[in-house]
Amino acid sequence: MDILNDLKATWRSADTQNLPDVQTFKEVAAPFRNHRLKRKFLIILLSITLSVFFMVMMYIDTSRMISTLVGEGLLVVSLLILAYTNARSVKRFYMLDNCSNREFMNFLEQTRKNQTYYYKRTQVIAMTIYSMALLLYLFEFAHSNLIFMIITYTCTVIALAIFWLVVRPKTYKKEVAKLQQLSERTQAIAKQFE
Repeated sequence: MDILNDLKATWRSADTQNLPDVQTFKEVAAPFRNHRLKRKFLIILLSITLSVFFMVMMYIDTSRMISTLVGEGLLVVSLLILAYTNARSVKRFYMLDNCSNREFMNFLEQTRKNQTYYYKRTQVIAMTIYSMALLLYLFEFAHSNLIFMIITYTCTVIALAIFWLVVRPKTYKKEVAKLQQLSERTQAIAKQFE
């Protein structure tokens, strides 16, 4: 009985003021899951809608130059890559509904790995295809006037460079920081039970 009393005394004397409670874990996991699922469904829907739109435009619009058709085709391919990669990850987020703290931490670690892979490989491939598509697509409209062509391609290359060199890395760093903060909060909850 003395051991039980000592355990109770130790338990009651522990300072738990700075530790998050179990409800905090649910408050952390649910919005993360819901936000990511909404975003992924929106991206999938938008990508498929735009792909269908461009395929219909390819059928209706009779372009005279092969570069425009190739550009439209590559644009559809890049949109379908975007839809496919997001559809693959929806299952992981959908299954996140009821999980333990440890499972959520493992999920966050896998999400971090997937995020890095997406940034370094998948996004590079899709953006390269998209960039080529855009440059080829614009050729038919701009080739007749040299000055118009120079202006068009200069603006397009500047916009692509800003996306590649500024927007893309900044977005990645922001997403990594959010994921790191969420991971730290989850680890604090896990330490509560150790």
